[in-house]
Amino acid sequence: MSNVTDGMTEATRAAGRTRPDSAARRIARTRFLDWRDRARARIDRARGFPRLRAEFEARVGYPLDLTDPQSFNAKIQWRKIHDRNPLHPVVADKYRMRQWLTDHLGAARAEALLVPLHRVTDRPADLDLTGLPDGLVIKPNHASRMLRFRYPGKPFDLEEVRLISQLWLLKQYGSLRQEWAYWPIPRRIMVEELMPRADGSPADDVKIICFHGKPAYVMAEFNRFNGAYQVGYTPDGGPLGIFNKGDVPRVAPPPPHLARMMELAEEISAPFDHVRVDFLTNGTDFALNELSLYRGSGMNRFVPESYDFDMGALWTLPGRG
Repeated sequence: MSNVTDGMTEATRAAGRTRPDSAARRIARTRFLDWRDRARARIDRARGFPRLRAEFEARVGYPLDLTDPQSFNAKIQWRKIHDRNPLHPVVADKYRMRQWLTDHLGAARAEALLVPLHRVTDRPADLDLTGLPDGLVIKPNHASRMLRFRYPGKPFDLEEVRLISQLWLLKQYGSLRQEWAYWPIPRRIMVEELMPRADGSPADDVKIICFHGKPAYVMAEFNRFNGAYQVGYTPDGGPLGIFNKGDVPRVAPPPPHLARMMELAEEISAPFDHVRVDFLTNGTDFALNELSLYRGSGMNRFVPESYDFDMGALWTLPGRG
């Protein structure tokens, strides 16, 4: 699958901009921004995370307690800083996650659940899409929210995508927010088959938040790249009045196949104290998209705020049970 979305950092925006900078300048700028962010992250760690704490409080609305975290968002921060589970970089890697899923579910079941993967390369300058389906998604395996789509019948600048892919691979994702699980990942570019809705737009996203192998909350994101909105559901598909601050509350029927997704999410999430299992759905079919360990980097303010602490109560951090 290949989607278009830039990341959240200045380096990612530099990678995706289309003004006529030379390739050499864009590469140099991305290298510098990556070096700068890593340096700032090291300094923040050495000083006890004042930068992370300040951003957390500004975004979430209360001080960060890393000694005895109670809320879901605070526990995400604790995980980023303290939890070095060797499985985390494996499943955060969109490429190696496929093999992990095969080991976990078996080859036939995993293949049926994943979208076709057509190319993997660590040399994006040589990326060749010859002979592939018209609808594709190009993305790095080590990051989030970095995508390019190739839509059937629409212009597609392969040379620009090759350059942007090269810039993606220069960037350590999640440095400033201490998102450790992404850092050890061997960086690659993946080319997956697009899973379109009936109108040709990308599939909707169904995110199932699980704790200790049990699905607890569902957040579905509809119209992801054209007027996106989220709707919350209980595990049985009932309405859930939860959303991120700034969202306009919406009501929508639960996504098709939700019951089957819930069954799979329970099975997939079994090895984790917490993970979000993300599916794509186009209305007629669904596929596993990714496993997320750091929802919103632990900085999404819930409305109402009580959900932040209700979720936190469901999560026992390792070594604290």
